[in-house]
Amino acid sequence: MPAEEERRKRRGISWRRLLKSLISCKTSRPERLADEAAQPPQPPIPFPSFSVRGLEFRLLGPLGSGAYGDVFLARCPERPPPPLPHLLALKLHTRARPPACPPPDFAASQRLARALAGPPHPLIVGLLGHVTTHGSDRLTLMEFCHRGDLQRAAGRCWEAEAAFVSLEVAEALGHLHERGVCHLDVRPCNVLLSGPGHCRLADFSLADFRPPGRQLELRARFACRADCGSDWLPPEIRRDGRPSPAGGFTDWFGLGALAASLLAADHSEDVGSPDFRHFVSRLRCPQPGHRLGSQGGVAEVLSHGFVTGRAARLLEIPLLPAAEADGGGVAGLRDLLRRQRLRPPDRLLRLVPELGTAGAE
Repeated sequence: MPAEEERRKRRGISWRRLLKSLISCKTSRPERLADEAAQPPQPPIPFPSFSVRGLEFRLLGPLGSGAYGDVFLARCPERPPPPLPHLLALKLHTRARPPACPPPDFAASQRLARALAGPPHPLIVGLLGHVTTHGSDRLTLMEFCHRGDLQRAAGRCWEAEAAFVSLEVAEALGHLHERGVCHLDVRPCNVLLSGPGHCRLADFSLADFRPPGRQLELRARFACRADCGSDWLPPEIRRDGRPSPAGGFTDWFGLGALAASLLAADHSEDVGSPDFRHFVSRLRCPQPGHRLGSQGGVAEVLSHGFVTGRAARLLEIPLLPAAEADGGGVAGLRDLLRRQRLRPPDRLLRLVPELGTAGAE
């Protein structure tokens, strides 16, 4: 048994090394151009491929990496049947995760996929399926977002961009909470942008269900985020390791930290308008039960004065002044968000341009 486990481990590591060696990019320096031009042409390296539902996909390059695995861009040379797109993102779940991280629960991932089944939400990255290779490596197939994540925009946004991202991510979180799912990892690296510039909430590695009365053991889940700094960890996680009441408290704290990081890389709450600062401070309240959204969910977040006032003017949202009075404006705003009728700020599209995938089409 140990020998078989060792063979499987070696197979997984060698395959992963092959991937990284094939898609690693070598920087061409001017002083090497003449030497490289004098070399005889080399035959093209065959990219690794894998089969899903009888279709062959080829890996094109890396998109990112995290505690639970590496993400690659993959292409199907043929025209795949729905729901598989021509280009997709493939996450390879590694075994060499940090020791503090609990092992990924693939059964929970499949339950999550079933919970989010039905018409795809336009502000959440689509989960297309799970595959196990011959080497027992786990792959997750996901929708590919052409602009990548928001890390490139952190600390460089103005209030209009932060308002736009906050509203779309809030609607995505509201959709998850209504289905009993906590995301638990709202950060710029987990918010992607589509080609037109709309947000897609991604990476459900830490996500969990929250049935009524259940307690979530969050300390172990946040252990693999210990290197990202305390600004992303809610006070109840930093303070002790006891189970936390199940709910969206952690996600609303993450939304506040996300909004603050877009304006200031150090998460300072002293930037932006007074409405924006109050919005962020309410989301990041140290007491989970007093946070914005802890009582009324996404409707409470979208009825805050920053949304009905400052954000409505910046993003030219027409129907929000009635939101605080009767909630009708909030329902209308959620409908606008779901239908992606808010126009992304032009500056956000310049800060997060499309990735170079011209050769992949």
